[in-house]
Amino acid sequence: MKYDHSEIEKSLTHLEIAGIRILDTSSKTLADVLYQRHQHSLKSILFFANSNFIVNGQALFQTSSSDLANVLIANDGVALNIASRLLHGKSFSDNLNGTDFSPYFLKHSPDKLKIFLLGAKPEVVVKAQEYLSIHFPNHVVVGIKDGYFDHRQSMSVVDAINSAQADILFVAMGNPVQEKWILDHQDVINASYIFAVGALFDFWSGNKIRAPKMVQKLRLEWLFRLCQEPKRLIKRYSVDILRFLYISIKYTKRT
Repeated sequence: MKYDHSEIEKSLTHLEIAGIRILDTSSKTLADVLYQRHQHSLKSILFFANSNFIVNGQALFQTSSSDLANVLIANDGVALNIASRLLHGKSFSDNLNGTDFSPYFLKHSPDKLKIFLLGAKPEVVVKAQEYLSIHFPNHVVVGIKDGYFDHRQSMSVVDAINSAQADILFVAMGNPVQEKWILDHQDVINASYIFAVGALFDFWSGNKIRAPKMVQKLRLEWLFRLCQEPKRLIKRYSVDILRFLYISIKYTKRT
């Protein structure tokens, strides 16, 4: 019997922001859908949309629907909630950022997974591998590669991922670079799961510190990060937020 996507994914609802269909669901429901897709030999590509993702990567999602057939996009950050309240009168059900969802996914996976880490600085990805070995011993890291490679050599990286027989590939190159790289190579990567995870390796390695739990609950993690890296993030959390809201509202009025 042929697998009907809707049978598993009917539990998923979406909210549209700037023409991009973003999941409105919980970590548990999303993880269950991914596990079930794997059981039916379906590849799953997971992106996490924050305001920076919309501002810098919107053009990527104007491609043909076949390019996005296996792509699921989760919401990440308070800016998406603000836009959703403005456009749809409601907030997202959960904040599904890659930093929290990725370990949740690994913890609850019914299968022992072979993991490949791609991205970040060489010393960071090595420490991220060590973190996984300690905190997720039920899975195994079968390969790592930093993100500082000539992208003309991407096929050799893909060959390394496939040779390692990775089940899940975490790509940490920052957006929109990581999303574009994944979309460009999705057809030749054999991994069942491909997650674009941004700064995740920095957190796993200890190179960056997460905000305290209370700050996270108050949805002020962006402010904590801004205080840590003001020069790098000031534009993202000021000018780019305004651009994001402008793009979102303008797109809605146009359609």
